[in-house]
Amino acid sequence: MLLFCSMKKGMRYLPIFALVNILCLVFIKPIVVVYYKLSQGYKLLYIISIYGMPIWVLLPIALVMLVFAAWPKEGSLSYKDRWVFWVVRSYYAVSIIFLLVNGLLLYTKYVKKHDPFPHLSYAAITDKAADCSDLHTGWFKSRNRIINRGIDHQTEYSLNYKDTFEYSITWLSDHEYRLINLSGENNIDDTLDVKITNNIPAYYEGFTRLGDYAVYCRVEKNVFTKR
Repeated sequence: MLLFCSMKKGMRYLPIFALVNILCLVFIKPIVVVYYKLSQGYKLLYIISIYGMPIWVLLPIALVMLVFAAWPKEGSLSYKDRWVFWVVRSYYAVSIIFLLVNGLLLYTKYVKKHDPFPHLSYAAITDKAADCSDLHTGWFKSRNRIINRGIDHQTEYSLNYKDTFEYSITWLSDHEYRLINLSGENNIDDTLDVKITNNIPAYYEGFTRLGDYAVYCRVEKNVFTKR
């Protein structure tokens, strides 16, 4: 009973653990590059999911502990009291794990000078493939799509062939092109710029613009002629 009373008093420290973890996340800035191409609604959802994790994680803990609280315990504690006991105990454990992970990320970023969430500027990419004439039309394959590229139109098929995406394509230079989504609603911005930095017989490599930043991409060539 005394242990339970001490844990109940310890509930006052739960908000402190949550705020410390949120403060750590503010300094870590766990923003992936794709975030900058999301619609405003999905950006808000991302922020709530990541930065609010030290708070909303209490909900699944509370639900899981509904089961643990049903286990018989010595003493005269009610079901509600046992539930509070397990929720507080578990939340402290999860918060400590969060602090350890966040502490490691802070150490990596500010002491080791290695950002766990690096952002590469699209404008800073100056490398370019010497000749991209063979990339203007043909069949290609990205990580999750088959691509049919024409002179001014590009169709992409998801690998499960359930979804199809239509784009207009404009070549801004021999090694850079722009795709404009023609398929209607999309969670990601409708315009994609791509710089090609390497072109070899098997595949080409480049970077896609996401806001002011860039994300690496690799696309296989001649996907049907190799079969």
